[in-house]
Amino acid sequence: MLYLLNSSNILRPVFLIKHSVEQTLRKATSHVKNDEIVEAKNLYQVILKNFPKNLRAQEGLAKLKETKQNNNLQNSPEQIFYQLIYHYKKKEFAVVFNEAKTLTTKFPKMFTFWNILGASAQKLGKLDEAIDAYHKVILLRPDLAEVYSNMGVALKDQGKFDDAIEAHQKAIDLNPNYAEAYNNMGNTYKNQCKFDDAIKAYKKALSLKPDYTESYNNLGVVLKEQGKLGEAIEAYKKAISLNFYFAEAYNNMGVALQDQGKFDEAIETYQKALALKPDYAEAYSNMGNTLLDQGKLDQAIENYK
Repeated sequence: MLYLLNSSNILRPVFLIKHSVEQTLRKATSHVKNDEIVEAKNLYQVILKNFPKNLRAQEGLAKLKETKQNNNLQNSPEQIFYQLIYHYKKKEFAVVFNEAKTLTTKFPKMFTFWNILGASAQKLGKLDEAIDAYHKVILLRPDLAEVYSNMGVALKDQGKFDDAIEAHQKAIDLNPNYAEAYNNMGNTYKNQCKFDDAIKAYKKALSLKPDYTESYNNLGVVLKEQGKLGEAIEAYKKAISLNFYFAEAYNNMGVALQDQGKFDEAIETYQKALALKPDYAEAYSNMGNTLLDQGKLDQAIENYK
């Protein structure tokens, strides 16, 4: 069984007074009985932070570590992998990375552990480790198109654009109907400012997957860069029609409308993006730019703030 240290589970405040230690120990014991290991661990750690010599907390924490080791031994590799998937879907990438790194040592021939190690490393920005893990997968399973495409994204993020294109092309060679690989290839071309090639890749992705909202949005970005504002806006509208909650597409459409001089429409579009994503700093900044273009300085400053 895998365990996650989640900040929402940490006991607050962390400073305990002596008469509350007993109550905290009882609560930790209750969590253990209910198999709520993370919560129990957090409580024991809080006690030891305030009272480092508390034997009951030391013993409780030691037993949790022993339980974790025993559970990992008892669970099959398949069960452990599905636990990793569970944590990955919850965006607990550091937990997945640390567990997967240990598991690849224990099960070096299991490509699934190498693959999820690469994916979690990529999410954490550990690009060298991600690429190394993907190479391990390819040695074990050279027929997996998804791994080549994921590696291509990591290579693109490193600025190794030619290597990234080569990886995406390998994915497409293995699976000619792999829309995501075409989309990722388009993103690489976009970063190289090879906009015609990017558009061709995005359109191929959309021909394979007509409801691919991200590709419509990406297509809009490239068309906007080429100055084709009307076509860009249509691409954004298509993305939004497929996903009404696509805040990024609203923001990008606002930029295109602003460039057309349609300031009121742009502001309305930014407001829709912010209604969906209230912490969207880029949309506030872009709306500030539009208000500035209108001469509404005070409102622009508020948005920049």
